[in-house]
Amino acid sequence: MSWQADTVAAIKADSPVAAIIGTKIFADVAPSNATAPFIVFQSISDGSSTTHDGTRSVIFPLVQFSCWATTKGGVIDLVTRLSAAIEGQTLTGSSNVSFTFSNQSSSRDHQTKLFGELLDLRGSCNATQI
Repeated sequence: MSWQADTVAAIKADSPVAAIIGTKIFADVAPSNATAPFIVFQSISDGSSTTHDGTRSVIFPLVQFSCWATTKGGVIDLVTRLSAAIEGQTLTGSSNVSFTFSNQSSSRDHQTKLFGELLDLRGSCNATQI
Protein backbone atom coordinates (compact mmCIF):
# COMPACT_ATOMS: atom_id res chain seq x y z
CA MET A 1 0.00 0.00 0.00
CA SER A 2 0.98 3.64 -0.29
CA TRP A 3 1.88 5.86 2.64
CA GLN A 4 -1.41 7.66 2.00
CA ALA A 5 -3.46 4.46 2.30
CA ASP A 6 -1.49 3.33 5.36
CA THR A 7 -2.05 6.72 7.01
CA VAL A 8 -5.80 6.76 6.32
CA ALA A 9 -6.10 3.17 7.61
CA ALA A 10 -4.25 4.07 10.82
CA ILE A 11 -6.43 7.13 11.44
CA LYS A 12 -9.67 5.23 10.81
CA ALA A 13 -8.51 2.41 13.09
CA ASP A 14 -7.67 4.74 15.99
CA SER A 15 -10.60 4.59 18.42
CA PRO A 16 -10.17 8.10 19.95
CA VAL A 17 -10.07 9.76 16.49
CA ALA A 18 -12.82 7.57 15.04
CA ALA A 19 -15.05 8.48 18.00
CA ILE A 20 -14.98 12.06 16.72
CA ILE A 21 -14.86 11.80 12.91
CA GLY A 22 -16.05 8.28 12.16
CA THR A 23 -14.55 7.68 8.73
CA LYS A 24 -14.57 11.32 7.55
CA ILE A 25 -10.98 11.71 6.37
CA PHE A 26 -10.47 13.06 2.86
CA ALA A 27 -7.54 13.49 0.49
CA ASP A 28 -6.93 17.06 -0.77
CA VAL A 29 -10.43 18.48 -0.32
CA ALA A 30 -13.58 17.61 1.61
CA PRO A 31 -16.80 17.09 -0.34
CA SER A 32 -19.15 20.06 -0.23
CA ASN A 33 -21.67 18.03 1.78
CA ALA A 34 -19.18 16.90 4.47
CA THR A 35 -20.32 17.70 7.98
CA ALA A 36 -17.85 18.64 10.70
CA PRO A 37 -15.87 17.31 12.38
CA PHE A 38 -13.58 15.88 9.70
CA ILE A 39 -9.94 15.74 8.55
CA VAL A 40 -8.47 16.64 5.18
CA PHE A 41 -4.88 15.72 4.34
CA GLN A 42 -2.64 16.75 1.49
CA SER A 43 0.96 16.26 0.51
CA ILE A 44 2.83 19.58 0.51
CA SER A 45 6.07 18.10 -0.87
CA ASP A 46 7.55 14.63 -1.20
CA GLY A 47 11.11 15.50 -0.14
CA SER A 48 12.58 12.94 -2.51
CA SER A 49 16.01 13.36 -4.00
CA THR A 50 18.60 11.48 -5.94
CA THR A 51 22.02 10.28 -4.91
CA HIS A 52 25.16 9.55 -6.93
CA ASP A 53 23.96 5.96 -7.16
CA GLY A 54 20.47 6.84 -8.41
CA THR A 55 17.13 7.43 -6.71
CA ARG A 56 16.88 7.01 -2.96
CA SER A 57 14.63 4.28 -1.60
CA VAL A 58 13.21 6.58 1.10
CA ILE A 59 11.11 9.73 0.70
CA PHE A 60 10.20 12.38 3.25
CA PRO A 61 6.73 13.76 2.45
CA LEU A 62 5.57 16.89 4.21
CA VAL A 63 1.88 16.33 4.90
CA GLN A 64 -0.69 18.82 6.14
CA PHE A 65 -3.61 17.47 8.14
CA SER A 66 -6.43 20.02 8.32
CA CYS A 67 -8.77 19.26 11.21
CA TRP A 68 -12.19 20.97 11.18
CA ALA A 69 -14.90 21.23 13.84
CA THR A 70 -17.77 23.51 14.82
CA THR A 71 -16.06 24.72 18.01
CA LYS A 72 -12.52 25.72 18.95
CA GLY A 73 -12.47 23.17 21.78
CA GLY A 74 -13.69 20.48 19.41
CA VAL A 75 -10.96 21.09 16.87
CA ILE A 76 -8.26 21.22 19.57
CA ASP A 77 -9.49 17.86 20.88
CA LEU A 78 -9.45 16.39 17.35
CA VAL A 79 -5.94 17.59 16.46
CA THR A 80 -4.62 16.36 19.82
CA ARG A 81 -6.09 12.90 19.24
CA LEU A 82 -4.83 12.83 15.64
CA SER A 83 -1.32 13.73 16.74
CA ALA A 84 -1.36 11.00 19.39
CA ALA A 85 -2.57 8.47 16.81
CA ILE A 86 0.10 8.94 14.15
CA GLU A 87 3.01 11.06 15.36
CA GLY A 88 6.27 9.44 16.47
CA GLN A 89 5.59 5.85 15.49
CA THR A 90 5.78 3.60 12.45
CA LEU A 91 2.28 3.00 11.12
CA THR A 92 1.05 -0.44 10.12
CA GLY A 93 1.43 -1.20 6.43
CA SER A 94 4.04 -1.85 3.79
CA SER A 95 5.11 1.79 3.40
CA ASN A 96 6.69 1.89 6.89
CA VAL A 97 5.59 5.51 7.19
CA SER A 98 6.36 7.42 10.35
CA PHE A 99 5.66 11.09 11.09
CA THR A 100 7.39 13.77 13.14
CA PHE A 101 6.07 17.21 14.06
CA SER A 102 6.85 20.11 11.73
CA ASN A 103 4.31 22.88 12.44
CA GLN A 104 0.81 23.65 13.71
CA SER A 105 -1.40 26.68 13.11
CA SER A 106 -5.00 27.72 13.62
CA SER A 107 -7.52 28.68 10.97
CA ARG A 108 -11.13 29.77 10.69
CA ASP A 109 -13.31 29.38 7.63
CA HIS A 110 -15.53 32.46 7.59
CA GLN A 111 -17.89 31.00 5.02
CA THR A 112 -18.63 27.74 6.85
CA LYS A 113 -17.90 29.15 10.35
CA LEU A 114 -15.73 26.10 11.09
CA PHE A 115 -12.65 26.18 13.32
CA GLY A 116 -9.50 24.60 11.93
CA GLU A 117 -6.17 23.34 13.16
CA LEU A 118 -3.53 22.68 10.51
CA LEU A 119 -0.99 20.07 11.58
CA ASP A 120 2.10 19.69 9.39
CA LEU A 121 4.00 16.43 9.84
CA ARG A 122 7.17 15.28 8.07
CA GLY A 123 6.97 11.66 7.02
CA SER A 124 9.60 9.07 6.26
CA CYS A 125 8.64 6.07 4.18
CA ASN A 126 9.64 3.60 1.47
CA ALA A 127 9.83 5.35 -1.90
CA THR A 128 8.69 2.18 -3.65
CA GLN A 129 5.34 2.47 -1.84
CA ILE A 130 4.20 5.84 -3.16
